[in-house]
Amino acid sequence: MTDHLADYLALREANNRLRQDGIETIWNSLESILTRHNEDISGQAGRHPLQIGRQEWQFTLDQSTLIGERLGLRLNFRTIVFEIGWPRLPEHGYVPGGGLARGRVGFSQNTMLDPQPVAGIVLRRDPSGLSARWFLIAPDHQTGSLAGIGEELTPARIGQFVNLLAD
Repeated sequence: MTDHLADYLALREANNRLRQDGIETIWNSLESILTRHNEDISGQAGRHPLQIGRQEWQFTLDQSTLIGERLGLRLNFRTIVFEIGWPRLPEHGYVPGGGLARGRVGFSQNTMLDPQPVAGIVLRRDPSGLSARWFLIAPDHQTGSLAGIGEELTPARIGQFVNLLAD
């Protein structure tokens, strides 16, 4: 007879490792962009460095409460923010579509304004089950639910979001 509690705890630990690895993937991409930008402008008058920030965060997305982190880059007054989390308690809801974590990418023209969502993201297990990848998600604007999984959120795609800061 198997120990169901031990199996559950092992699965939860494996999922939490994948989630943390997923957050680190986005963080590392943002740090790389920041380093490259700040090295490129070094010594150039009138050019401003990117600033980076990271904090624990709780937010609501659809009908779920997600607990995780908020990662952001700021250039002058503009900010791009990645809010990432997952439900921690049964009453927090769930991540639809078998996802491990959800999030959204937001953009603010001014530090005094809340970021407006520009994309949704979901962390899904690879078919091997040994790793996970982020994907953009397409919302169904009529129902507010997920319409489908889109392209993979690659470092290049993260860079495109960060380019909103320069426009």
